[in-house]
Amino acid sequence: MNDAETLFRDGRSHHRDGRLEAAEQSYRRVLEFSPDHADAFHMLGVLASRRGDREDALARFEAAAALKPDDARILNNLGTAYRAVGRLAEAESCYRNALDRNPASLRARINLANVLTARGDLDDALQEYRTALAVNSEDAGLRNNFAAALRLAGDFAAAEAVYRTLVAEQPGNAAAHNNLGVVCINLGRPEEAADNYRRTLEIEPNHLEAQNNLGNALKELGRLEDALAAFDRALTLNPDNSDANYNRSLVLAARGDTEGALAGLDRALALRDDDRFRMARAGLLPVIGRSTEHLRYWRDRFLAEIGNLIARDVRLPIAAIDAPVMNFYLAYQGENDREVMTQLARFYRQACPELCWTAPHCETRARGDGRLRVGFFSMYFKDHAVCWTVRDLLAGLPNDQFERSVITTVTPAEIDDALAASADRTEHVPKDLVSVRRRIAEMELDILVYADIGMDPLSYCLAHGRLAPVQCAIWGHPVTTGIPTVDYYLSSDVSEPPDAASHYTETLVRLDGVQTSYRFPAMPDCVRDRVALGLPAEGTLYVCPQSLFKLHPSMDEPLAAILRGDPDARLVVFHGKDESLGRLVSDRWRETMDDGLERICFLPRMRFAGFMEVLCSADVLLDSFQFGGGNTSYQGFAAGVPIVTLAGAFLRGRGGLAHYRLMGIEGCVASSVAAYAEIALRLGTDKAYRDSVAAQIRDRRGVLFDDTRVVEHFAQILHEIGR
Repeated sequence: MNDAETLFRDGRSHHRDGRLEAAEQSYRRVLEFSPDHADAFHMLGVLASRRGDREDALARFEAAAALKPDDARILNNLGTAYRAVGRLAEAESCYRNALDRNPASLRARINLANVLTARGDLDDALQEYRTALAVNSEDAGLRNNFAAALRLAGDFAAAEAVYRTLVAEQPGNAAAHNNLGVVCINLGRPEEAADNYRRTLEIEPNHLEAQNNLGNALKELGRLEDALAAFDRALTLNPDNSDANYNRSLVLAARGDTEGALAGLDRALALRDDDRFRMARAGLLPVIGRSTEHLRYWRDRFLAEIGNLIARDVRLPIAAIDAPVMNFYLAYQGENDREVMTQLARFYRQACPELCWTAPHCETRARGDGRLRVGFFSMYFKDHAVCWTVRDLLAGLPNDQFERSVITTVTPAEIDDALAASADRTEHVPKDLVSVRRRIAEMELDILVYADIGMDPLSYCLAHGRLAPVQCAIWGHPVTTGIPTVDYYLSSDVSEPPDAASHYTETLVRLDGVQTSYRFPAMPDCVRDRVALGLPAEGTLYVCPQSLFKLHPSMDEPLAAILRGDPDARLVVFHGKDESLGRLVSDRWRETMDDGLERICFLPRMRFAGFMEVLCSADVLLDSFQFGGGNTSYQGFAAGVPIVTLAGAFLRGRGGLAHYRLMGIEGCVASSVAAYAEIALRLGTDKAYRDSVAAQIRDRRGVLFDDTRVVEHFAQILHEIGR
């Protein structure tokens, strides 16, 4: 045996026994004797990969492959070296060449599947995984990667099945539990996801990804304080983890700590330059305004920052578009949102052109004479206000003219039964933009109706595509979208002001009748006494049943005037999902109200039956400014309680006005902030007057419910725009 082969044999012996420095010295000496020794180059590449020297490993494997171009093992390792430095196309070529030389190479096939997944060639990747699994179906890592590719391809049900098999066979497999949690999130089951993340952490307490994922699941469940604790735990594991800093900042933003969120996002950006972080930073808005000036500052900042992102020409992959820009809260500031929503839409369409995808049937549409296919999309088709305002519009569409489809992320167990029963077809879709739009495209709808664009990132981003030849928005979130692919905004003639068309980028359609066909709500069989409901035992109850983020700072003075003007007044408001918002409102009121704070009662959030009991117990209901009640107006009038409202400049502040107009009742709609307090005090302190108004409401409230005019006009409009 020559010296080179002796040295190579010695190197292999050192290598097997873990004496890596000695092995490397032997391989290098081999090349001194035999510069074309492919196996020595190959083994030096293996050692360089092991110590993390990617560039040296790549150079060694390239040299080995040049000398032995038909060696499948060398080609496989060269492919892995290319993948390590991000050269995925070359990695794919190496793996395919390795398989050409040795079709039985399971490792090369798995690596090819992995790199195809990384490149986004998911159909080909899944085929390679299936071929590999036919050879070795017991490999847990292979099955995990196969499930990950299924997840990326949007086949979440199939991915879930694989992960469930893994965790059943291997209860201690932390990765499988974590990945099963991710699938549960996509399938709209955050509680189950959280359980899987907790199981992962029981197995591996320092599993940083699972800790982050747990925080995100808790945030989705509205358990913001618990989510914050989860991210704090993640940061104890790694204070410099940019994702944990980012996610924690989003929780702070949701809890109303805008300044804390800004500092956290700055920290995340310092750790990693990520346009997703920059996007969230630009999109910050306060949940609770400290003052009108405070809201104005953040609104101006929002416009400026979005403009900066446009000028910077930020580009985002479609997977990153759910970064939480907080445009939802703009609608509660009482201003015309057309400009800011147009600017925001421009940013999204520039940053992620893939959003502007067109379904194939929209390009080749040829309408027949059959029923119009109409789809309704929302993430809230369950026990939720959005559902209550839509379901009877859908139910009232004539069956001989329309094929009605409901598309929702709500699980089949949660979806509203009446809504589902009214539809010809119900599509449960995952919380994944690409999957949802593919499913909608397959339905070949003529009209797609978005129930609440602006309530969540998914519906907003979907609307940038052309998924039906005609796309409409309705008032689940009553503000313009700014999106050019939303063609019509279907609103209420009696609710809109004369200049309403200037508030929308869409073509405004004013429907006849009440804003929607609303069912008379279920009333409590009996109303418990005040103490049982958590209400003050004595005094006049002025109840404001609106979400705390609707309480614009301009409401503070009339609320203070009510407390000053009626010594027996008890102001009742409801906590939000997170009690931090109640603390922010209380802090503001301590600065803006001179007395009466001890007569303000915060009630916890409660189920519908208990909420209706509180409304029935109220003496006076107080509508919020700028963005008033929708469902709560219907519910308050059903309870027969006078509602004090101030007519706003936009649809979202004119629901109470529209209802009083339809009932023909005057005296409860204020024309100014001062008049609002005066009306409330008259109702609160003059029982005879209050009783007379309540009697009028009970006599005339029927006009507000089960309105057929709006349904008939809705069907007529859809028929006209869909043909």
